[in-house]
Amino acid sequence: MATTFKLLGPLEVWHDDVLVPVPAGRARLLLAILLPHANGQVRPLLPGTASCPVVVTSRNELRGLSVLDGARALRLDVLAPAESAALLRAALPGDDPADLAEPAELCGHLPLALRIAVANAAARGLDAYLAELRGGDRMSSLAVEDDPQAAVRTAFDLSYRALDDDARRVFRLLGVVPGADFDRDAVAGLTGDGTGRALDRLVAANLVQHDGRGRFGLHDLVREYARELVDDREAAEGRARLCAGYLSRVVSASALLYPHAQLRTAGLDVEPGPFADRDEATRWLEAERHNVVATIVAAAAHGPRRYAWDLLFGMRVFTWARRLFDGWAEAGAAALAAARAEEDPVGEMAVELCLALHAYSLSRSREAVGHYERVIAIGDGGGFWPKGRAIALGALGSVYTEQGQLVLAARTFRRAHAADRAIGPRRGEAVSLTNLGVVLFDRGELVEARKVLDEAHELLVEAGSPVGRAMVLNVLGGIELAEGNAQAARELRERALELHVATGARRGQAATLDNLAVVACYVGDYRAAAEYAREALAVAEEADDNWNRIDALTTLGYVEHRLGDPEAALRRYRVALAAAVDSGYRLGEVHALTGVASVDPADEGAASAIGRAVEPASTTVARIVAARALAVSALVHRARGDLPAAREAARSALAIQRRHGYRSDAARTWLLVGQLVGGPEGRAALERGLRLTEEMGMPEAADARALLAASDGP
Repeated sequence: MATTFKLLGPLEVWHDDVLVPVPAGRARLLLAILLPHANGQVRPLLPGTASCPVVVTSRNELRGLSVLDGARALRLDVLAPAESAALLRAALPGDDPADLAEPAELCGHLPLALRIAVANAAARGLDAYLAELRGGDRMSSLAVEDDPQAAVRTAFDLSYRALDDDARRVFRLLGVVPGADFDRDAVAGLTGDGTGRALDRLVAANLVQHDGRGRFGLHDLVREYARELVDDREAAEGRARLCAGYLSRVVSASALLYPHAQLRTAGLDVEPGPFADRDEATRWLEAERHNVVATIVAAAAHGPRRYAWDLLFGMRVFTWARRLFDGWAEAGAAALAAARAEEDPVGEMAVELCLALHAYSLSRSREAVGHYERVIAIGDGGGFWPKGRAIALGALGSVYTEQGQLVLAARTFRRAHAADRAIGPRRGEAVSLTNLGVVLFDRGELVEARKVLDEAHELLVEAGSPVGRAMVLNVLGGIELAEGNAQAARELRERALELHVATGARRGQAATLDNLAVVACYVGDYRAAAEYAREALAVAEEADDNWNRIDALTTLGYVEHRLGDPEAALRRYRVALAAAVDSGYRLGEVHALTGVASVDPADEGAASAIGRAVEPASTTVARIVAARALAVSALVHRARGDLPAAREAARSALAIQRRHGYRSDAARTWLLVGQLVGGPEGRAALERGLRLTEEMGMPEAADARALLAASDGP
């Protein structure tokens, strides 16, 4: 067979330049066409006979060949890590296989880069070449010195030069995108115009990867190549547009989810984003949160610096509600350094608020207090950003609440409410009123708490804030339960749980599930209580929510004790106690100590535990908690044979409960007083307890009837 080929250039050929006479049916030939960048370069070379298959390798997709010429496309990805290591191991047999993972990673598992690395490592030694690759200029290192064609940059140049001007510009700008992936909206923001077709051309050229679900990305070596091409001016302009686009969507998405929240710093004006509903906003925030964090760090390092703190502040509520703090500390540190470098007090206040929220969520109370106090000090010092100061006051009150400093917490919340009222809009008042209502409830001021919370709920309904409404409904359920209305309490808390689940507020879900367990305990349904408490514990642990985890452990301890497993109960209480002490959660510590003492009041450790509980319970002015600790103290004194002390503790608990309207707790304590006092006075106490438990449908009514029957004697 006579076969003649003319010498071809780099595929800049047309049909008349090629002569391939192959007599039909007399020979088989495999034709390989390497690295064409256009369909028109391939078609003139196709023999048009089944006896001559053709293999075409290209960085471009060449989709037209599939449409018109019957080609079947096979997309090849980079090598898997194990395949990369195997290639290096075969070519560098004298090196330790354990040392080959890093060079494979630095080559991006790209076959050409790996072959270049093999050649250079053989010439220079693996250690010396690896140090060069680590040096930061991989594109220069991934080249063979005596052959300019044997270079990763040269291979990328071929694809880049084949692009039109619009696609080249988009590709260069993609080099400044700091995140791992991006969507079309991010590219539109980056370029400042509609560039969808240019992005598609980059995908077709295999310079941009597409996952088929709307997410795009660059291989890390391709990204490094793009960064080489973009100049400083073009990069700065693109980065500013990218940051502005991210900020617009962060604020718009968060506003749909958390309409009550402050999402903007002073003087910031943001265009509304494209989200149709809450679900779409949630999906976008979940998909982009890592990219936003990367953009914060990049803005702090390269500018525009203001976007570092604006983006951080805009993301803070979603990050807190979903407990998604990975990368948050590093981003916060970078943003704080940027604000200080710019000497921007508002920026510094915004970052301190974000860092405080992070510390608070990790139960680092002292650290959180320090951040909030710095915000207040900056605001007071120059009259900067009154809203930021009000946010810090409200959050500081929450920390004081967790620490059990309820008087200080109430005072701080009142300052926050005054600040919010002076600033407006009223949704800020709703937050401070909600927080104040929680503290008033803990202090036993149920009438005032209900009044404050009802006002807060009206404002939150007006603002369209489901998370805020859920918090209020949960506490109102606590008031109903304290007053003996279990059915109303359950209904309120079930509504709260629905709202928390709908918004994905994990902390709120954990708290509400635990409180539903408390309602179930109230009516004696301990099996249901156990289910609620276990679910609360699982949600809190998944969300790394320490305080709600402590509360759920304490509730589970109570439930397991009531179900007849004191050893399991004691284990739960002790785990909760250790966590509460470690995190500074004073009210949680008191609850756990009270539980430890209640399991076996005659145990030697019970007296020590309840002694540790009563004093802090009284000093925190958490009256419902103090009264319960006193009631358990009465049990401990009785077990030790000290009836006078037992009666005094029980009467003190009852006085608190009656004064503040804790009807359900008072009903139980009446029964305890009746047992401790005896005689006509004791019988009267038992009758009072029976009447209350029957009115409120409490399971303790059966205990009261049994005690009264026993007091009648034979």
